Amino acid sequence: MFDEGRAERAFAAIATAVGHPMRVGDVHITPDELSVTIASDDKPGQAETWEVSQKSVAGTLGVDSAKLVYTGDAQFPNRIKDAVYDLDAANLKIVPKLAADALARARLQTPGSVTEMELQRLPKLFLSTAADPIWQIHV
Repeated sequence: MFDEGRAERAFAAIATAVGHPMRVGDVHITPDELSVTIASDDKPGQAETWEVSQKSVAGTLGVDSAKLVYTGDAQFPNRIKDAVYDLDAANLKIVPKLAADALARARLQTPGSVTEMELQRLPKLFLSTAADPIWQIHV
């Protein structure tokens, strides 16, 4: 998922499957999977997690097939309006560059790889407004 265009295509597949504008709460990317947690428009305090996996039958054939993997309580149901943000597939164009930059900064003595990336907005606790979403990258 860290290769050029992969995260964008996977996110686009999820957006198509959801079928309406999404309020994103979390994006989690591993080498083989991309999952997106979105706030439910129908049920306040609820969330859905959608996933595209290269490990699935469709994924091994190169087809991005989105699957609903969780429906239930949101992680921060009382703060969900502060934790969600707008995102579209084009915003994930930066994923390969972030992965390459993280590896370059790590200055490993042996070859390494990015194991996961996550984009989320931390809920406002001490600020008057929520902060911008931040990337966490694990090498």
